[in-house]
Amino acid sequence: MEDTNNLPSYKIKKIAILENVDDGPEMWLPPWVLSGTGCKGVRVPDELRTLPEVMDFVKAHAQALICVHRLGTYEEPLFYGAELVAKLYDDGFPAVLITRFLDIDQHSTIRRWRDKVPVAFDVSVFRDSYPLKEALDLCVRELQGQFSEERIPKRVVMQVEGIEDKKYMDVTVEEFSQYIGVRLPLVLLPEALRKKVKAGSWLSAMVNIKAGDTYDLYFRDFELSFNPELGDCLLHFDNVLDEDGNENPFPLWRAKPESDIDATQLERVNIDSYIKDSNNLKN
Repeated sequence: MEDTNNLPSYKIKKIAILENVDDGPEMWLPPWVLSGTGCKGVRVPDELRTLPEVMDFVKAHAQALICVHRLGTYEEPLFYGAELVAKLYDDGFPAVLITRFLDIDQHSTIRRWRDKVPVAFDVSVFRDSYPLKEALDLCVRELQGQFSEERIPKRVVMQVEGIEDKKYMDVTVEEFSQYIGVRLPLVLLPEALRKKVKAGSWLSAMVNIKAGDTYDLYFRDFELSFNPELGDCLLHFDNVLDEDGNENPFPLWRAKPESDIDATQLERVNIDSYIKDSNNLKN
């Protein structure tokens, strides 16, 4: 991790506010949303309707942004706030997402860009507290390379529990919680991998498993994988004998000596009852 002691300080004097909620699904942000920040607010003009226009305005008139997620009106929705935050993240510009649809959109249009959305708030948190300064500080530190423990990803294995409407998949990430299923958009997977995945498949991905809640989880860099229990038990053996000295009929897996093992690197031995599963992984 980068040594942040010598990083230049980032001064925030003005915070751009993007709401665009007239006749739309989101709520107006409370007037005290900037309380405790010591900063002035600059509203993004409603006539700016595209991502490039908004980004240019924000970077020209402020040093940070807070925005809602479902931008636009019921009749004319615009882009998503999470996408804007992610685009600004790529440019090294701190931004915080605030929405009243966190419980719903965490699974889809927020999670799609969640790896580049350091902080996503439910608007209700501003009823009792003023967390914006701390949130912006977290964004700045992450953009400078100082990630909080909750945002550091690790490659982990997960099982696909189901596919919904060819758009979403439900997974179990045991290193996060074996008791909680997580939904995410299939668009996070490479196109070639999307065509292969089905209920029961095993995948690996980079995931911030120290996240405090499901809405803080992000997923990226997906690959096919295999049942980790098979890996723990069988990757160390080329053969297993029963008490009579005969080969057991259950399948064994032999892994090629690669640092990162995925399903395309696995060889089958003793195929009998697992032919179908093996073909699904290798097709």
